[in-house]
Amino acid sequence: MEYSITIHPLIPVRIEADERSEMVTQLLFGEVFVVLEKSAKWYKIKNHTDGYEGWIDSKMNFQIPETLYKDFISTDSPFYISSPFAKVNDISCPYSTLLPGGSFLPHYNENEKTFRMGERFYVLLEGEVCEPLKNPVSPALIAERFLDIPYLWGGKSAFGIDCSGFVQILLLCAGIFLPRDAKDQYKEGVEVSYPDILPNDIAFFGDRKDKITHVGIILEDRRIIHASGKVKIDLLKEEGIFSEETREVTHYLQGIKRMV
Repeated sequence: MEYSITIHPLIPVRIEADERSEMVTQLLFGEVFVVLEKSAKWYKIKNHTDGYEGWIDSKMNFQIPETLYKDFISTDSPFYISSPFAKVNDISCPYSTLLPGGSFLPHYNENEKTFRMGERFYVLLEGEVCEPLKNPVSPALIAERFLDIPYLWGGKSAFGIDCSGFVQILLLCAGIFLPRDAKDQYKEGVEVSYPDILPNDIAFFGDRKDKITHVGIILEDRRIIHASGKVKIDLLKEEGIFSEETREVTHYLQGIKRMV
């Protein structure tokens, strides 16, 4: 078994071993994964965070020893970036790097604002960090920081994001590790009826309950923030998402889950 870590801000993960293949998700900085298969230029990987599988360009793979992999996944209380972006500096390089929200910071030192990956040492220059297993962050309180980020199928970052990637990152900051896709996220949590909704509840949409295709996070005053074209806020009615711009229901409500 080969073990790796993401040292780039993000890595596209494709459904097949081809540049023209659909991107189904992304690996974010600090996420660790295992290599399942290899071809000439592509590696099939499995993300430790959510178990998602797909193909990455072999040139973007950064192998680490099994001991380091186990060290990262056994961290008692991991730290993550909770702002849309953070700026960091690898002390061996003269320039800084932007990292997306949801990135994992191994061995983060709160006082010095430093972290390390093996022999690589970094300094956090800008951005917010959370320790969700000790001090969970309310997703509804930070969600609006992501407003107007463009929609991107398979995207999981503030460079471009899809609906389930958006919810996955925000729930991560609350210490909830959700599956990648909306249909699988719907299997988590406790069912809530529409009259009883609260901020941070997760609303799921689609043509049927067994065909969930969209998801968003409920805010105060029966509003919902979700990624559709861009990250935006709409009204949530009992039948679904109501767009004040188009004056129509754009997504039909199939269920609400409480996870926080």
